Amino acid sequence: MRRRHHVEEEGEGELNLVPYLDMMVTLVMFLLFSFQAMIEMGMIPQNAPSYGADAGTQQQQPDQEKKLMITLIIGDTGYTLQSDDPDVLPKLDIPKKDGQYDLATLRSTLVNWKGTYTLGDSMVLTAFNTIEYQTVVDAMDAIRKDQGKDLFPNVVLAVPFGG
Repeated sequence: MRRRHHVEEEGEGELNLVPYLDMMVTLVMFLLFSFQAMIEMGMIPQNAPSYGADAGTQQQQPDQEKKLMITLIIGDTGYTLQSDDPDVLPKLDIPKKDGQYDLATLRSTLVNWKGTYTLGDSMVLTAFNTIEYQTVVDAMDAIRKDQGKDLFPNVVLAVPFGG
């Protein structure tokens, strides 16, 4: 009899974790759906540090002309440059050369465009999930400076839609 009574006392001391687990599963599902909705809504821009003497200070000069914004997309087959006004500056693909990204052509194209068109100091850089980190860093270094002069010192990193 004593033995049976001892077993019942041990059973009474257990916590009922079912309500706690139900609440945790509900919260985790809510957070997953919330984050997915935020990701689907658009790009989350991340600004890389600026180069140059005016780094950290914003120049508040009124622009008479609208400056074109260039986007560099790094894909598996090479680079793609596109502007926010395709009528003025059409999309340009720079394919890989011998299996390597063509940084020289990228830089020379941007130097040419910077001298020909009204471009600002900012550029959007985006890469697909399959692109290695070092490739993004190399592209960012190529577009920031050319022969010691600022090319596009303000780089905005963005996540591509569907990428």
